[in-house]
Amino acid sequence: MNTIVYGKSGSGKTYNYFIKKINEFDGKVIGISYLEENMNFEDLESNKKFKKYRLDDPKGLNIEEVFKHDKVFLEIPLECEEYLLTNNIIKIIEYLYKNGLKEKLLIDINGIDSLNLEHMIKIGNTEVSLIKALLDISKDPRVDIVMILQELKILKKQYPKEYDELIKNSNIICTRELQSYSGEYKLRMPRSLHKRLMEEAVIEGVSFNQYLVYKLMGGSTNNIIRNSEIKIGLMKNILEGKESHIIDNDGEYKAFLEKLGNPENVKVFNSTKEYSNYIQNKEKI
Repeated sequence: MNTIVYGKSGSGKTYNYFIKKINEFDGKVIGISYLEENMNFEDLESNKKFKKYRLDDPKGLNIEEVFKHDKVFLEIPLECEEYLLTNNIIKIIEYLYKNGLKEKLLIDINGIDSLNLEHMIKIGNTEVSLIKALLDISKDPRVDIVMILQELKILKKQYPKEYDELIKNSNIICTRELQSYSGEYKLRMPRSLHKRLMEEAVIEGVSFNQYLVYKLMGGSTNNIIRNSEIKIGLMKNILEGKESHIIDNDGEYKAFLEKLGNPENVKVFNSTKEYSNYIQNKEKI
C-alpha cells in the first residue's frame, strides 16, 4: 500500500507518520529522512537502536548490509549531492526487484520531495521512473510505503506523467486540523449556473447555501444516499444545529456523515430496535 501524507510544518505529520510509524511497525523498516531535532528512532518493542547510514554515501550503500538489519535509518544530509541520493535509492529498488520479500516491509520517506525520483530504471525489459517503481512495489500486500511532504502540488509538478496513477493508487492523508477550516468560502460562478441552482433550491424549499452544500456533498459521496429528500432535510438540520436521528440499516449514510466530520447533532442507529431502546431510555431520564 502506498500512502501520501501532506501538511504544513508542525501539523504532526513527521511525528505521527514517520517517527511513530517506524517505531511501531512490525516488520523490516527503512526510514529515510533529514535528521531533525528531537527525533528518537529507538524501537519501542525490542529496545534496539536503528542502524544509521547516510543516503549520500559516496562509496555507495552496502545494500546487503542494509537489508541484513531489521531497522534502518537512512539520513539525508542538509547539504548533499543529488546524484548520490538517487544512486542509492536505485540500489534499494533493484535489490527488492531482484531478491523479493521474505517479510513485511515499511519504506517511510520523510521529505519525498527532496529526492529526484524522475530517474529511469530498467525493470525487466521495461524502463520506468523511480517513483513508478516504488508505486509498483507498494502494490505487494506485504509492503507499506509512506511518502511525506508539505504540499501535494509539489508531486504534480515533479512527476506530471505519474501523478494521476500515484493519486489513484495511494491513500491520501492531510494533517491539517478540522478546526483550521472556517466553514466559509466565497465562490464565483457563471450567472446561468447561479440562476439554475437558485431555482432548484426554491423548489426544494431550502436556502441557496443549504442547497449548494447538499449538491457538493452529493458529488463527493457519489450519491451514496439515494433519497434526495432525506439528504436535503438532513443537511438543513445539520446546518441549523438541530438534532437528527437516522436508522441506517445498511450503512449508506456512513460515508456521507464522515465527509461532514460526523456532526455531533446527528445520531445514527443500526436498527429500529436500537432506536426504540434509545427513545425509551431517553423518556425514563
